[in-house]
Amino acid sequence: MPVLAHAPISPSALSRTTKCPKSATVPEGYVSEGSYAAWEGSVNHEMNEMRLQGRFEGIDFQEYWLDREVEFEGHTVKVDQTLIDASDMFCDYVNQRLTEEEGSKLLIEEKLEGTEIHPDLWGTTDILILQKDKIIIIDYKAGKYPVEIDGEDGNGNLQLRAYGLMALSRYSNKKKIETVIVQPRSWHKDGPIRSATMFSEYLAMWGFDWLKPKIEACYVDEPEVVAGKHCHFCPRKPNCKTHKEYLSSEEYEKEKQKRTKKAINSK
Repeated sequence: MPVLAHAPISPSALSRTTKCPKSATVPEGYVSEGSYAAWEGSVNHEMNEMRLQGRFEGIDFQEYWLDREVEFEGHTVKVDQTLIDASDMFCDYVNQRLTEEEGSKLLIEEKLEGTEIHPDLWGTTDILILQKDKIIIIDYKAGKYPVEIDGEDGNGNLQLRAYGLMALSRYSNKKKIETVIVQPRSWHKDGPIRSATMFSEYLAMWGFDWLKPKIEACYVDEPEVVAGKHCHFCPRKPNCKTHKEYLSSEEYEKEKQKRTKKAINSK
């Protein structure tokens, strides 16, 4: 498969690419190695999707999945009780939200596009629920490191906001967007289910005034390079001079201490 000069703008990577435009450029020959946590999360997502699609009618979900070994991208993931319990919480929550308003429509793994913002902005949301006046985006996080719904710098969770923005471009008659994170296996002071709601007009203005310029900055001839805690999953990190300088900075030491404290609190 040929390596593109620029990667499509993934909503899940916006927290990095909006800070470091250069990080959106995939290095030649780069191959993602993945991790057990990522493979485990993908299997857990598949469990949720099959369940919400009604593919387990007449089958005991726990009996089917517990201790089952699943092959994913050449690796074996063993389903344990925590994955089953997490799926219980997520699917129960989705079904609860679906029944709170008559006529709600459930869309699973819906592909969305944000061509009004940039041709390369697209992604697939876990759950999209359409109510009369509202779009609900529900994102499942299988990991144990807490993900914030509020994000940073007053811009909310960029991944979920992007999903909401793209959904709004298709369903433009909705007045509000609600974004929800369901993260059963992580401790958070606000609990495993966290949400934020905004008016559609606000989200549209944010998309054009803030997000669009940030994405366009990734496509200039010499994109800016900015190192920071967002470098963690960057494909350019191994050969990035700016990142190496960041590792010896006072900012990095403070961030490392903060991460360690957060990891201890999440256990």
